[in-house]
Amino acid sequence: MFRQYVKRLREPSGRVLECMLFFIVIDLVFTIIFDLNFHYKWTQNLLLTVPVWLQLLVLLITKTVVDKFPSPLKYCTGIAGTAVISIIPVLAHPESSTLVLTLASPILFSAFSFEYKKIAFGYACSMITLIISYGYVDSIQRLQARDLLLLMVLHFFLTLLMCSIVQYNRLLMNHLEKSLKNNEQLMIQNVMMEYLNKTDPLTGLYNHMTFQEYLDKLIGHSESNPFRIHLALIDVDDFKGVNDTYGHRAGDIVLKNVSTIIQKHAGPNDFVARYGGEEFAVIFTEKKTAAVFATVESIRREISAHTYERLNNSAVTISTGINKYQQSKGKENFFQGADTALYTAKRTGKNKTVLHSE
Repeated sequence: MFRQYVKRLREPSGRVLECMLFFIVIDLVFTIIFDLNFHYKWTQNLLLTVPVWLQLLVLLITKTVVDKFPSPLKYCTGIAGTAVISIIPVLAHPESSTLVLTLASPILFSAFSFEYKKIAFGYACSMITLIISYGYVDSIQRLQARDLLLLMVLHFFLTLLMCSIVQYNRLLMNHLEKSLKNNEQLMIQNVMMEYLNKTDPLTGLYNHMTFQEYLDKLIGHSESNPFRIHLALIDVDDFKGVNDTYGHRAGDIVLKNVSTIIQKHAGPNDFVARYGGEEFAVIFTEKKTAAVFATVESIRREISAHTYERLNNSAVTISTGINKYQQSKGKENFFQGADTALYTAKRTGKNKTVLHSE
């Protein structure tokens, strides 16, 4: 409920109506303190309530108009409505000279718009209400020219004060916006730096360092809470020949495509990294060995079926070694097993997947 109230206040129409209601309460307090002095009879309640009901009627009319007007005119409507609200108690109690202070309400209200033009409009409304009151209110008519001029000067200086507040607020808002923008840029730079430090710029996969960090954490967690971990080391066959024959640009295209196919088949809980050069590493979690083998075979078949124009419409193949983590054997043993299986795949003809056997 409080959030809805704050949200409504942030809207121009909400601020206009809340501020006008605030000035109605201020006018009522001024009327009680300075005009009735807390010593009024029940028969005088009519004098107190009629202006308030009239002010609430003005508020209702203003709300209807504000809802129909576009945002730039909402505050102008509210300022004019506040001017009417401020003059009602003055006309209702013409014998009170103190209530003339409420005629400055449009100036105070206009400050909530944080715009110089609207503050000038508030000053104009305040002067108009003062001129109207001078024609109908005895207490104002009895003021000497010097006092009336002083009252107008006070309204003018109040306007300048509101302008100064608006200027300070704008400077403060500009400072906050710059600070927020700088913080946002710094945060983006930090995120980008973290991303660049963790990923390979060519393929977008995690790099060698990130792979090692993740594998250390995963094995450490597995020692206390055992679960399945498989490591697959994938190597592009005869990749040096691709670079030597067709150039490094063609080699980069091959690596990008291979990385895309690996990511396509990897699951959401699997970790794919470019281990180095033409070698990739995939960490499979919570999968049985048969499922890991089937996934790697799908990757191998799709890569071998893809041809490249830059390679004269020929394809590349991959060799893969897979190892399952054994509890308490450690990271080195785990990685060495996968590397041994990869070497076996290379030595026995390439373009195949080999499971490590203890």
